[in-house]
Amino acid sequence: MRWILAALMTTPLFWPMSDARAANPASQPQVILRPSAIHVGGSIFVSGRRFVAGQRLVMQAACPTLNPQHPAAMIVRQGPRVNARGAFAGFRLKTPITTGGHCTVYAGESRLGVLGDAVYRVVPSSQKLPLCSKIMCMHVRAFLIRLKNGTQGTVVVTAWPGARARIVISGPSIKTKVRNVRLNWRGIAQKRLRVALGVIKSIKAQVAVTAHLGKVRGSAHAKFAVIPGGR
Repeated sequence: MRWILAALMTTPLFWPMSDARAANPASQPQVILRPSAIHVGGSIFVSGRRFVAGQRLVMQAACPTLNPQHPAAMIVRQGPRVNARGAFAGFRLKTPITTGGHCTVYAGESRLGVLGDAVYRVVPSSQKLPLCSKIMCMHVRAFLIRLKNGTQGTVVVTAWPGARARIVISGPSIKTKVRNVRLNWRGIAQKRLRVALGVIKSIKAQVAVTAHLGKVRGSAHAKFAVIPGGR
């Protein structure tokens, strides 16, 4: 089994953050959780940056925290391997069973301690989740700029980190184009592509994006805006 569930733990399985990291917040690893609220027994998607490239992380989730003075329901699991840029995105983590309240996810080195953490909220099953915790809320921006030999479109998608998105560009005067992207640790993906030949003002194009991460899905659409300077 790749994860271990332990209830009522009284001894934390981590070492404190080093003095050097604590003294310099700008160098501390950052952990991002999506969604920010879940029902009891749900999963959290963990992303982060400023970790050591190639490092294999250990993930711990505890409710409310890994505090030696208070018992905690917790889960420990081998985490993702950090990429060459010191980041990872969309790691699925099963959460401890608890009745509600706040819980904390910790990302750290095996046997060397916690490097970063973030908090999520557990909502009783009898209560509704916030909309953007139930579905993947998204935002799409699309721009056009005139080039010497055509028109370039830029599409920027913002959603949950690690999500995979399908971009569809269509319009009455252009051939439909489809591209697939994966959002980075910040939850952003950008795609540039040639849209059509001719004058920008004659182009009526739109972009539709669908995305998913695990079983959570979202969609958004936008019309292309002309970047100043285009003709």
